[in-house]
Amino acid sequence: MVRKFSLTNADNATWDFTDPVEKVFARNPAGLGLRKTASLMRLGNKQKVIDETYDFINKTFDVIFYGDTLEAIYSDYNDFIDFITVGDISLIYEIPSQSTAYRIAVLVSEITKTEVKDNGYMSCGLTLTPLSFWEDNIKNTLVVGTTSGTGGKAYPLERPYKYEQVSTLQNVLITIVGNMEVPFEVTIDGACSDPWFGVFKPDEQPAIGRCMFTGTYNYVYVNSDETEEEITLKDGNNTEVSHPYNYQLLPSVLDNQQLTFLTLKKGVNQLKFFLGGTFDGSVTIEWRNRYVSV
Repeated sequence: MVRKFSLTNADNATWDFTDPVEKVFARNPAGLGLRKTASLMRLGNKQKVIDETYDFINKTFDVIFYGDTLEAIYSDYNDFIDFITVGDISLIYEIPSQSTAYRIAVLVSEITKTEVKDNGYMSCGLTLTPLSFWEDNIKNTLVVGTTSGTGGKAYPLERPYKYEQVSTLQNVLITIVGNMEVPFEVTIDGACSDPWFGVFKPDEQPAIGRCMFTGTYNYVYVNSDETEEEITLKDGNNTEVSHPYNYQLLPSVLDNQQLTFLTLKKGVNQLKFFLGGTFDGSVTIEWRNRYVSV
């Protein structure tokens, strides 16, 4: 098996660049490595790193459209244009030696169209500008506890997930295997009072970050993704609470902690949930490991 590239769009459609049936093939991939920008200060005959960041590197391909007739080639090209103009494009990368596929959100920033060659193909340069770093293609899901009266919850088979009993609510361990810190989603499904949760280094105090709310709720959802940062609260009647950001409980002393929109660090993270007395519900945590290069 060769490494495989494909695109997905907002319609959840997939464009496979290695399927001979499609008669569209991507070759000469570039920009799969990493590049770092650093600010340096010279101190005598040495330099000190003041700041450093990983750069977003454009991913480029030569896309080959081939067919038996000019009409077929141009038809495939127009189908491809229709596909990418739907928007919300991600590049999917599968490596033969690994079971995990990777994704990266991209903007299709350029396609250079050429003429059809005499031997029946057209080569077009494709430039993809990354909007994120590489991530697991499928979310990792960890479920803690069950919701009484439902016989448990059903989870999509394509999502890898682990299941834990409710007694572990103050000792939820998540290992981040990528090489970057990651945002995550938390869903608390069940009656809770003044709910809060924190991210800790295992068995250490204080918390690296805390997400805290005041009030009584049947449902709490927090998404800490940098481009989303979403909070949803539902009251005892399962009615969505307006202006949920107003119900954050912000401590008077920050101690350099993250607040509300937390991240998981590389390695082992300990999450602790405090939900106000007896909790008869479930907590679901979802995340994607992130990678500078794959």
